[in-house]
Amino acid sequence: MQFTLEIPDDKMTRIRKEAEWRNMTVDAWLLKTIDGSLPEPRDPKYEAMTPKERAAHFVAWIKSLPPSPPLSDEAISRENMYADRG
Repeated sequence: MQFTLEIPDDKMTRIRKEAEWRNMTVDAWLLKTIDGSLPEPRDPKYEAMTPKERAAHFVAWIKSLPPSPPLSDEAISRENMYADRG
């Protein structure tokens, strides 16, 4: 499919420089960039669900996870989180 897009000169300059730096054509770089920013395709069965059904599915998934104990106060203290930073 062909698509026309008006890109301001300053952005086109940046795009060209980025593509050149990566040793790619502008078309190849743009396609790679677009492809990397697209979400994964959705499962059609979830697309057909209503918001209420999706919420129920999510809750069921949460309930299916194994129980885990809450983290201790020590485990979530600022000192322990950033201990490696001195």
